[in-house]
Amino acid sequence: MRNFSTRSGELMTALVVKVEEGIDMWISNGALQIFKLSESDAFKVAVENIDKATPSPLNCESACVSDKRAMQAIYEKIDSNPHTIFCIKDYEREPVVLWMLFKDQQALPRLILPRVIECLAGALGCAATSTVVIPFLNGTVFVGNCESVKSMWWLAGQLESPSNKERMAHEGSGFVSARPYRVTKLRNDEGLVELEPYPVYGGVLGLRVWEGPVRKPMYPVPKTRAEAELLNPHTAINRGFIYELMDESVFLADHCWNCRKKSPQLLKCGKCLNVKYCCKDCQRIGWRKDHKFECDAMKLAADAPHTTKSARGDKEARNVVKQHNKEVREKLAETITANMKDVSL
Repeated sequence: MRNFSTRSGELMTALVVKVEEGIDMWISNGALQIFKLSESDAFKVAVENIDKATPSPLNCESACVSDKRAMQAIYEKIDSNPHTIFCIKDYEREPVVLWMLFKDQQALPRLILPRVIECLAGALGCAATSTVVIPFLNGTVFVGNCESVKSMWWLAGQLESPSNKERMAHEGSGFVSARPYRVTKLRNDEGLVELEPYPVYGGVLGLRVWEGPVRKPMYPVPKTRAEAELLNPHTAINRGFIYELMDESVFLADHCWNCRKKSPQLLKCGKCLNVKYCCKDCQRIGWRKDHKFECDAMKLAADAPHTTKSARGDKEARNVVKQHNKEVREKLAETITANMKDVSL
């Protein structure tokens, strides 16, 4: 058994022999020795097998939530097909959430395949690293796009629907994990997908993270009914609700941006003065890995004026804004820390 990917927390992979009717059988180290296979070689064979067992190309059906006939047709296909990828579109026909169902109970292992993620991201119209997944034990995975307010709201809604709650009540049908996961890398050194816990599950504050020279928004997945009502994208404008996004430096203030370990003394990047590292080695690795693509953009963003017009000449208003920003930063840091438990920030 090993981690699904570098920072995947409780998501694990294990070598098994598929049993058509019954529980899959674990492959022991003793069995590997008999076949003269190392664990790493055995995992390569397992990945090849799950790839062969996955249809190519993968097709995605779609239906607008307001089209009852199309929705019913999709549900009938789910009942009769061995595998289904189904895209729900909202009332404006924007793709908001996907269901991926494999009746061989192997939906989760398939998330390690880049072509599966490419199919899901393509159906949602987003980057691969914007895909957020919630896997279930019964071979179902719900998928959303973290850059879409609507998608994150609809993703949370799938967990609250009466039919899904009924399914979750049965043994073996609940969550694989109590938290959603985001794709952080489409292909790692082994050519496989990497996942990590989604940092903004719960709460009403979003996050901005750097991905190369671009800042990517991550909108929150509401956890409670009150949060869902507040974040409802279909009523937010009428209520005057504004979605707030905070920079990732909020929760990396005292952590190394490369290894993510907490450190009392950090070295600042001499150019953007924003990114910090625990040592010279991490600084070199971080620069080669991604910071060289984002450093100039981060410096421009840091140099841009941030004071709001209404607060510019009003000391009291500036203090109110400052206090508000402090409170939301602390709240967001708490949410992220809770979601990233067991995974180094």
